[in-house]
Amino acid sequence: MDNETIELIKKYNKVQPSYGPEPPLPKIFTEEEIFEEPPQQEGYNEIYARIAGEAYKPISERGDIDKYKYIPSESTDELAVFESPKDYTIGIRGTSRENIIPHTYQDILVGAGSLTSLVPDQLGLGLKSIRKKVDKLKKNKPVILSGHSLGGSKASMLGVDDEKLQVYTYNKGDVLPFLSDTAKCSITGCKNIKNYRIAGDIVSGLGSMYSTQNIETIAPKQLTPEKEKLFSATENIVPKNLYIPHSMDQFIDRKKLYPKSTFPRKLYSQTGHYAGIGLGMVYGPQILSKIGDKTITPILDTLIEAG
Repeated sequence: MDNETIELIKKYNKVQPSYGPEPPLPKIFTEEEIFEEPPQQEGYNEIYARIAGEAYKPISERGDIDKYKYIPSESTDELAVFESPKDYTIGIRGTSRENIIPHTYQDILVGAGSLTSLVPDQLGLGLKSIRKKVDKLKKNKPVILSGHSLGGSKASMLGVDDEKLQVYTYNKGDVLPFLSDTAKCSITGCKNIKNYRIAGDIVSGLGSMYSTQNIETIAPKQLTPEKEKLFSATENIVPKNLYIPHSMDQFIDRKKLYPKSTFPRKLYSQTGHYAGIGLGMVYGPQILSKIGDKTITPILDTLIEAG
């Protein structure tokens, strides 16, 4: 066996699991990592997160939230409009299963940053229709916008354009920057926009590094035993830490929380694991080809001749 094949085998062995039964999957968190925190954190208002969550529901299944009354006549599939004695709050829907194709397209536009300006609004994010609804409602009362993920990105863009709009976003999507928004917020501060993200969320992570807006990273919420069991079933396929931090549910009923380092730590620790899988996919076929040519094929030929 030549040196090249030996080196490939060494690289392959380094990234492969040992033979034998798989060890039991550990729980994501230990009891020591869980800590209690009051339902209302300082400066955090769950009402707007709940309104953002309602936007994901069908129009007929949305309902009142505390003093905020749901207004079906002003709402659409994409917007959930609520009215309180003092103001209106509009929840903007994020990426949903029901509209996965158009929403994924809009996610790509958000990720493209300033390049999105090359796409006409009616073929892009559809901000004009939201702005039209805001203009109509604000004739009577102030308007607040709330959105999660893609919905948060849209709410933020509208808040940059109109500083009279109070905006709350949750894990809003950001990849490449919108240069005009970044420049404006660096000057004005965009104090009307309050962004919340869960520590370890990938979708909002990159944007939080360069954003000139106010972004608060908060600790992740503890999973219920039912969800822990459900998500553990697919841990070997899609690790929980890749999607749990992004969930809308993370911003609601925040009574039991994990440390902020929980998901980022697990994400970093799994980087090597997935790099190993990638290396295995790269080197595996080469090794099998070389071993097959130099060992397995001659053995089979010998057996055939002996028969």
